[in-house]
Amino acid sequence: MKKIISLALAAMLCAAVFVGCGSGENNTTSSLESVTSKSSVSIETETKAYSFNDFEIQVPKSWTEKTKNGHTYFYSSVNSDFLQVSIMDDMEDSILLEENQELVIEGIKESMDDCTILSKSIQKNGDFEGFRYSYTGKLPGVGDTLYYIDCFSISYNNRFIQILYVSISDQREQISNYFPNILSSLKKIETTSSPETNNSAIPSENISSSTSTASSTPKTPTVTTSQKNALRSAKQYLDVMPFSYTGLIKQLEYEKYSHEDAVYAADNCGADWNEQAAKAAKNYLDVMSFSRQGLIEQLEYEGYTHEQAVFGVNSVGLYFYHNHFQNKNS
Repeated sequence: MKKIISLALAAMLCAAVFVGCGSGENNTTSSLESVTSKSSVSIETETKAYSFNDFEIQVPKSWTEKTKNGHTYFYSSVNSDFLQVSIMDDMEDSILLEENQELVIEGIKESMDDCTILSKSIQKNGDFEGFRYSYTGKLPGVGDTLYYIDCFSISYNNRFIQILYVSISDQREQISNYFPNILSSLKKIETTSSPETNNSAIPSENISSSTSTASSTPKTPTVTTSQKNALRSAKQYLDVMPFSYTGLIKQLEYEKYSHEDAVYAADNCGADWNEQAAKAAKNYLDVMSFSRQGLIEQLEYEGYTHEQAVFGVNSVGLYFYHNHFQNKNS
């Protein structure tokens, strides 16, 4: 569980910097103007509220909101700064535990080059107590740009919520003008819908219509606590690496879930087993060479059906006719 937190955090950080450094489309001010006139830029005080189902945050009104790969970004209108809001569902471990804070810091250090941790503390912002930390670092393989990142992490309703302010390190004077106010605006929202139903930002003026629709949704069948826990674990495993149907059941049984609970989790985790086979095939080819038949047999050994294994092998380009002509010409 705790290992998954650090792995997921590293992936979020990479996504944040990739989007930020390629987001010139979001700057309405030219780069020359933003660099030369920063000291004279007036501080924007007008804000807009965005809801993430069970909490709300206020962001400068002129900032551009985009959602990509499950994360929500708000881009500054005057420079390259941006805010990222990321949410992981089914996370029971609390970020207020010191051991989890250390895992988060370890994940940051593993994901960035030349990483320097500048600060870390438990603090309350708005309605939430959480773990705030800041650091500088470079993204591996993406130039020598040194980024400054200030982050506030929250555990709430079995969700891991991460709010980051990302800036180029030597141009980060605007962060003190905005990020403290953004964090102080954090507010809990009472809602009748499940926190897992929507992790995207919704402008607050649209909340009433969405909550009324949710209240009319039929109740889902009751499941046992052990089934919920097994399903949560299954989804977390699938977030980190691919599994076959039987492989996932065996992994859950290894974690001491009953066979019945493991089967329930595999049946209800929403996995596309063909897609899992394709991911597994790619992972194998990333580390070693396989013939078509050899890779099919390896996937079958991992618990994939023959049809799933063939789908996975085809997805990485090892088609039958390739082997046929290679053997014929050798």
